[in-house]
Order: sequence, then structure tokens, then C-alpha cells
Amino acid sequence: MISPTAPNLFASGRHRPREHHAVSGWVGWVLCGLAAAASPAFAAQVGSVSLADSLKVDQSVVHLYHATIKEATVLQVDVYAIGLYLEDTMTAPEEVLRSEQIKAVEITFLIAVKKLKLASAWMRDFQRCCPESCRSLRESAQALTKKLPDIKRGDRVSYRLHPDRVDVLINDRSLGALDDSCGAVAVLSAFIGERAPERLRQALLAPPPPAGR
Repeated sequence: MISPTAPNLFASGRHRPREHHAVSGWVGWVLCGLAAAASPAFAAQVGSVSLADSLKVDQSVVHLYHATIKEATVLQVDVYAIGLYLEDTMTAPEEVLRSEQIKAVEITFLIAVKKLKLASAWMRDFQRCCPESCRSLRESAQALTKKLPDIKRGDRVSYRLHPDRVDVLINDRSLGALDDSCGAVAVLSAFIGERAPERLRQALLAPPPPAGR
């Protein structure tokens, strides 16, 4: 579904497992005390992208849970690196989607994307993951697509997921917000919901490693 010329802010396409690059927050959570440092601690090297161990979201701190690389289907081009962050990285995988804790999704693009392609793909995935009952959320998402810039290689798209809204940032600058109580579930469903690409969902919701590892 995703092509090298039309990657999106969500998740359509194919995930190529890279076990030596995927990172589990279950073992990294012990580093959470570093979050208050002036310079972020980098817990993961995913391809060419370094992901911070922790991020500050308003007054909360979220920690890296899992990270992986997303790849386009047709030409097997790496599209973006993605990291999922949670307040509580000991949350069971099956509880992540519906939990009301603060969460974040950090995406670093590895290719350039034109804004019209990005907007089209974003809305396609949003409609796939957002039920008919959240029409106002779709309208908010459509309004945000008009603000999207062309994406360059290395640009970062961030979703800061709150129980009552989703803040969208590009390179740490606010694009706007989805002000709706079902916003966080709709956005996160594109990556880890039932309709998300199976390999991507498995990578971001991998179970904790055995004790002693």
C-alpha cells in the first residue's frame, strides 16, 4: 500500500524485520532516570537513526518501548524509523493501545515525500483506523493535512498522545492537534491496532525478554 513516492504519517506498507536494530523498552526502562539530563540519552540505533531513551511530553516523561524500520513494499526502500514511547514500559503488550497513559510515536523519515502524497496517504490510513463515530476527528485530521510541508530526508514527525488529544509536531514544531478523546486510539491503531500491518504491529508490541536477559 505504501510506495517510495507516497509514504505516510501512519503505517501502510510492509515492515522488514531487523532484529539487530529492533529495541525493547522492557529492558531499557531502567535508564529512565536519565530523562531529566540536558542532553537526551540515546537508547537505540535503528538503521542510521538514533532514538532517545526518554522524551518529555508536557509534564510527563515517556520511555522507549520498541523501535523498528518501516520499508516500502514495491522497491523495499527504507521509508522511516519509528519508536513507540510509553510512560510505563512495563505495560503488557495487549494493554498498550487502550491504556490512558501518555504515549508518543516518533518517526524519522529516510526518504523525501511531497506534501500532497503525504496528506493523501495519511487520510487513507486515518479513515481505515477511525470508526464512523469519530467524524469530527476525521475533519480535524483533514484540516491538519493542509498544513503539511514537504518532508525531507531526516525530518521527524512526532505524535504526542494524550487521553483527550493528539499533538502533531514536525521537527519539534507544532503542526496542530487532534482534539478528540478517540484521537490517541485512532492514531496508534494505525501502528499497533488490529488493522495495522502485522509485522509492524508485532515489532512494536514484542513481548518482554525472558527473565535474566
